[in-house]
Amino acid sequence: MNELVATAYHEAGHIVVAHCVGLKVQYVTIIPSDDYLGQARSQTQHEKDNNLLLKFMNYDIPDDMSVEEYDENINRIITQDLLYSLGGYVAEKIYGIDNTIGASSDFKGVVDFALAHYGSADDASLEINKHLLKVEEILKDNWHYVKSLAASLLEKKELTRDEILQLLEG
Repeated sequence: MNELVATAYHEAGHIVVAHCVGLKVQYVTIIPSDDYLGQARSQTQHEKDNNLLLKFMNYDIPDDMSVEEYDENINRIITQDLLYSLGGYVAEKIYGIDNTIGASSDFKGVVDFALAHYGSADDASLEINKHLLKVEEILKDNWHYVKSLAASLLEKKELTRDEILQLLEG
């Protein structure tokens, strides 16, 4: 399997999942850098989510939010991030690519986060499996978009937000 093709499908998987779970896609590239063979960028849709994440990292519940609202929002943001992080890994699996460095690295990051966040290995494993199934469903339902993005990436090497949205929303 050509490394560039594998990278294109990997990054396309990230972008399709990001778009489907409500993340704001920024750009995607398969031009290698010192650290990556490719890169997909997305961010939360709202500045409020970004601020909430910063507070989460500092264990700080905002004054204008109940504990329940806070937990609900943090869980949504974490779920979006885990699904997004698994997008490349699952796209490679669906396409039939075995264990690239990017997919292995993404999966390790998910496992490390899940272990830290959920506590026990059993809980982390359950959450990861649940998220893997959801990502597989998203990508299989939207595989035509993955193929379209991968083909465009192979042709152009990088896509802007507008180009991505044109492919995803037609």
